[in-house]
Amino acid sequence: MCIRHHESIRAGHYRARNASGAGGAYQFMPRTFAGNARYTVVNGKHIARKYAGTNPSHVPAFVQDAVFIHAIRHGGIRAWHGTHCSGT
Repeated sequence: MCIRHHESIRAGHYRARNASGAGGAYQFMPRTFAGNARYTVVNGKHIARKYAGTNPSHVPAFVQDAVFIHAIRHGGIRAWHGTHCSGT
């Protein structure tokens, strides 16, 4: 929640877009999002795969959340170190 708040709460939440190309609630860069989406499982299915080529700001909130959880479970929390949130 801290990271989502820091990254996008004032910039459109799940629809947030950044001039750098980052997007969504967690401000994923498209390539990083795609790499994680390919391996994210939602309700036992690889439903996130179909969004791998999509800017995160255009992806449903539940998929963004699932991809973020996948990313941090696989060592990606350090990518958000500038947020000053716990664990970063």
